[in-house]
Amino acid sequence: MKFFRLCIYIVFCTAVLLFIACEKDLNTEPETSQLRLITPDNTTEWNAGSECLISWINITGQPVKIDMYEKNGFVLNIGTFADIMTEYNYTLPLTLEPGTGYYLRLYAVEKPENYVSSQTFTVLERVNAPPVCTIIDPKDGKYVMTGDIVQITVSAEDTDGEIDCVKFYIDGEYAGEMPKASFVFPWPTEGIDIGLHSITAIATDDRGAESLLSKVNVVITDGHSPVELIKVPLGWFYMGSLSGDYDERPVNYVLINWDYYMSKFEITNGQYAEMLNYALAQNELTGDYLNDVTVMNLNGKQRELLDLDDNECGISFDGTKFYVETNEERKPVIELTWWGAAFYCNMLSRQQNVEELYDMELWKCDFDKTGYRLPTEAEWEYAARYNDNRKYPWGLTDPDPSLCNYALSVGRTVDVGSYSPQGDTALGFCDMAGNAWEWCNDWYGYYPTVDVPLVYPTGPNSGSSKVLRGGNANSSDYNVRTTYRNCYNLTSGYFHGMRIVLSIR
Repeated sequence: MKFFRLCIYIVFCTAVLLFIACEKDLNTEPETSQLRLITPDNTTEWNAGSECLISWINITGQPVKIDMYEKNGFVLNIGTFADIMTEYNYTLPLTLEPGTGYYLRLYAVEKPENYVSSQTFTVLERVNAPPVCTIIDPKDGKYVMTGDIVQITVSAEDTDGEIDCVKFYIDGEYAGEMPKASFVFPWPTEGIDIGLHSITAIATDDRGAESLLSKVNVVITDGHSPVELIKVPLGWFYMGSLSGDYDERPVNYVLINWDYYMSKFEITNGQYAEMLNYALAQNELTGDYLNDVTVMNLNGKQRELLDLDDNECGISFDGTKFYVETNEERKPVIELTWWGAAFYCNMLSRQQNVEELYDMELWKCDFDKTGYRLPTEAEWEYAARYNDNRKYPWGLTDPDPSLCNYALSVGRTVDVGSYSPQGDTALGFCDMAGNAWEWCNDWYGYYPTVDVPLVYPTGPNSGSSKVLRGGNANSSDYNVRTTYRNCYNLTSGYFHGMRIVLSIR
């Protein structure tokens, strides 16, 4: 009897061992040391249509497959991956239904029955990427003749849908919209005030998402000589030079935290004479200009604007109006005082219906308003060196007579833009080396020694001289470097000219 019970016990144990062995062979969860899914996990939320990271461990030495499941069964195959791969960026189909309970299965290609499963994760409704909208024409800073119809042309794209329409705004006021078939909006300028105007475009897609706004500024003009402007984007640079003069040090990290516009060319005799005639009609002038001696501002603290009786001055008065001497129209205005440069900015602001930034009683600039002014020394150097801190406006190459008017290579000023494009800056500014010195707004002083960035510096609060930059027709190659500094006591001097900035606040 005992022997019989022993036999039964042995048979039972053998059966149990066989069952365990079979169960092990059929086990769908191999050892984690062989295969394991790391992501997704139960905190994962994936958006349909978005890229998602799948990561795993595979030390089987075999390629693997990954499938997606949900509670009702198989959904899709994600792919087959070499044994050396351990992660994959997968883009979920847009058609995937949002919900919970999704999970992945990872298994060796040759043993699909031996798989591991991820934790369950959630699929969310696809994120609607906003469209992208860019105004192509008109360009930022463009001059437009009053009465013209401006064809505002926009590029608009939507990566995950279609553009429904593009809306247009003039000076912040809704002006109309165009359907997806056309992104050209006609803007008639008849009756529009002379001066600065903003154009804004916003694209909307078929699911209601809006693009970031695209904005440009244009100047409506009535035909006076336009000052061509180039936009200078905000950014940072190292101002000064360790290898230059003592007043070019220390080198400071400078932040320019506003976009601004600067004139492509130095202001010409033609443009300055036109401004003087405008100021004359506005009853803003005094001085002995009838005898071609001097011209001064009438209102505010009176100062000489232009040294008319100097032989180098290309502007004269004929008894009724200011005019430009023969062949001097496109040459830079020179024999110009700092006050004359600031006065030009105020008159241009008045012409363009923006604010006059210079208080002519104190001769001080208001930087918090929109209008024309002289560039700060930092703005001038930033534009000249953009965006690689170059030694010369065109780059690192030493000057020669093909790049700029310097070192008596000509011996006098030449028409603005004569060395373009080879002598231009990265942004397209002309004649920032040689030809004529350019007044800056800043009082001259030594650079500060600081341990923090200088944010949009405007120079010392007072002084006896104003900064000049860029060199002139007689300057050496050393003096036409982008970091070289000069100064003068605000009065007219040899080859003193100007360039302007339009500051928008």
